[in-house]
This record gives sequence, C-alpha cells and structure tokens, in this order.
Amino acid sequence: MSKFLIITLFISISIAYFVFRYLRFKRKLKNEIENYKKNREYFSIEKLYEELNDEIFIKKDLFYNIINCIYEEFDLGIAGYLRLDDNLATDLSFIWKFYDEMKDIELIEALESNFNIKISNIDAENVKTVRDLIYLVNRKIV
Repeated sequence: MSKFLIITLFISISIAYFVFRYLRFKRKLKNEIENYKKNREYFSIEKLYEELNDEIFIKKDLFYNIINCIYEEFDLGIAGYLRLDDNLATDLSFIWKFYDEMKDIELIEALESNFNIKISNIDAENVKTVRDLIYLVNRKIV
C-alpha cells in the first residue's frame, strides 16, 4: 500500500468515527428533550405569567423578555414546556450534559446584557429554579 492510500484511509475512518459520535450525541440530546417534554402540558408565556403574578408583581413585558431570553439561550425546542419550578441542575441538566456546559454562564451574560444589570457569582449560585432566575432579574431591575 502506498503512503497516500494509508493516509486517505486513516482520514476517512477518522471522519466516519466523528460523524458517528456526533449523530449519537444528537440522538441522545433529542431523547433527553423528548423525555423532558413527555407528560408536560404546553404552557403559553401568558399562563406562566399568571402563575408567577399570583405570587409577586412583575411587569408583563419584563417577564416576557426574561422568558424569551431563556428560550433564545436554550434554543432547544423547549419553549412552552418550561415551568417556573424547573430546577436548572436537575430538570434541565440535559442542556449542560448534551448541549453546552457553559450555557448557564451564557444565560447569565445574556440576562445582564439584555437588562443592563450585573449578576454576581453569589447571586447566580443561589439560583436553583427558573422562578429564582426571574425573581433575581426582577429584583435587580426594580
């Protein structure tokens, strides 16, 4: 065998291996998202707002902007399935496990940028649920 043929074969096998791993990864992520959505009723942003507004007052446009920022950052087709009590570390763990392990930092940076606020590391560490995140942003703005 010539050197060229061996190198070409090696490259072809390497590409095939990485394509296989990528497709396997995508399938696992898709399964995790489907499991997350399973047995969940679709909630409009309006319904989430009403649920939260029974607890604290938050301006509707602010709430919508926060939720939309979360949806944009996660961008995984979970819009409408997100719940206020979803725990970021457990219920949404597939985001960090299969999608992007830096997504929590990117979400905080997006919220800081969109709302012109500063979220300290301590504040961010204390956020456990989507509700906590909304409360934090609301508190920083008001």
